Amino acid sequence: MNLVLIGFMCSGKTRVGRELAARLGWEFRDTDEIVEKTTGARVPDIIRKQGEPAFRKAEREAVRQAATGDRQVIATGGGVPLDPDNIADLAKNGHIVWLKISTRAVLRRGGDLTSRPLIDPSDPLGSVERRLREREPAYAKAASFTVDVDTAAPAEIVEQIVSHFPALR
Repeated sequence: MNLVLIGFMCSGKTRVGRELAARLGWEFRDTDEIVEKTTGARVPDIIRKQGEPAFRKAEREAVRQAATGDRQVIATGGGVPLDPDNIADLAKNGHIVWLKISTRAVLRRGGDLTSRPLIDPSDPLGSVERRLREREPAYAKAASFTVDVDTAAPAEIVEQIVSHFPALR
């Protein structure tokens, strides 16, 4: 069994994922890190130079690779749930947990979002709102458990996840 963390940027998937994996004694995998390792390029550079479709193709391969393991916590890129094939692969041997974050919390945590390639630098607030609104239905559909992360510390989020899945205790 794996635990798969989905959610929008700045929701804490990587940080919570690392803490959760350490708590469980499981391996931690991050699909963005897998993409960067296999392509030799940073995610923002791939998107800027090759376009979002090229990144999504590399991300799809990273999901396939991560989904084959067991006893892993997998942090996914924010767009992973938009591809039903990604969710099908991840759900075969995993519970999907949505780290739900509000627009305000993204802006509070995100710092200078204008450097992110999928955010419109002329309208970061509107861009975050639109993308979050577009993605939330996919997150909700994919998740078997949702944690509101707006004000929760990573340790609290880890505790909520562990408490929700009795087999992890």
